[in-house]
Amino acid sequence: MDQIIIEDLEVYFQIGVPDKERAQPQKLHLSVVVEHSLDAAARSDDLSQTIDYDALTEQLIHFGESKEWKLLERLAHDIVRWILSEHGGDQVTVEVKKFIIPNARHVAVQLTRSKWCKTKRGETPPSRASFRVPSLAKSQYPDRHFVHSAAHSAFS
Repeated sequence: MDQIIIEDLEVYFQIGVPDKERAQPQKLHLSVVVEHSLDAAARSDDLSQTIDYDALTEQLIHFGESKEWKLLERLAHDIVRWILSEHGGDQVTVEVKKFIIPNARHVAVQLTRSKWCKTKRGETPPSRASFRVPSLAKSQYPDRHFVHSAAHSAFS
């Protein structure tokens, strides 16, 4: 799959578990990989046929204005969901680096989500709904243990 990559974009967001840490914006680095077919843009040389990385980076710089987060995990989640809903792409990976640990270059959280993850809670994604695995009968494999749960029943 083709990719648009933004690496180590410097942003200043209010983040941290203690209130004192969130009091002032702190430097973070965002890296984003948007997987998306670039064929149409490559053939047409037309910006409207792709994801505008200049607009995306400008919006990411301002993404944290008037917001705050306690966890890097939540920030990365919010960015991934926003990119998928506002800019598209088939899959988005976001890495958020924070420079808070004195003896480490940085700490980071990386999340990857696909566009099918945008379904409502409890719904089965379309790719899984159409994928069915035949159930294995215990009598076919008497020496094996089988686990059955609601999560597994969607695939039986």
